[in-house]
Amino acid sequence: MKLQKLNCPNCDALLNMELTKESDYIFCPYCGQQFHIDNEKREYTVNKNINKNVNINKTIEHIKRNIDESEEARSSAKETKYMVLLIAFMFIILSGMVVMDKIGDWKAEQAIHEAEQQGKIKIGSSRDFKGQNYEAVVAQLQALGFENIETIDLDDAGLFTKDGSVASVSVNGDSDFTEENYFYPSSFICYY
Repeated sequence: MKLQKLNCPNCDALLNMELTKESDYIFCPYCGQQFHIDNEKREYTVNKNINKNVNINKTIEHIKRNIDESEEARSSAKETKYMVLLIAFMFIILSGMVVMDKIGDWKAEQAIHEAEQQGKIKIGSSRDFKGQNYEAVVAQLQALGFENIETIDLDDAGLFTKDGSVASVSVNGDSDFTEENYFYPSSFICYY
């Protein structure tokens, strides 16, 4: 019986019969299998040594795939490591900020305690007194413990200022103090 169709003995792919006219050997374009065809007998024999090369090629492709997957895993692990380091760094920074805030609070409390131990008084801001009645300001300062309170009439009562309202205040020459300042209960000048 004459060979009508030719299938690869390795992968069973249908092969072109025209390939058998040109050579005694044929290669399967699908799997790479080489085999011999006897045109007179129209039989073929498989060369198993070539099949080993195909298996080697498949093994090499498998190894390359594993290397690529390993590279991807290594890259992903590296990204994860950097993310963990970034989170740890942010945690350290935030912890440092909390600690510095607590240290600042502690220092402020220490300053308050030290000022009180020295007999100093906290009176607020110099702006808090502006526009108030000078007699009320004097009474407030006496209640806080100030001893030498001096008042000076600026004779500036007019259209825009009320008579007896405070224009500015000064403690020991400082007329621009804030809520954080502490003073000894010595001289206080009230300009009205």
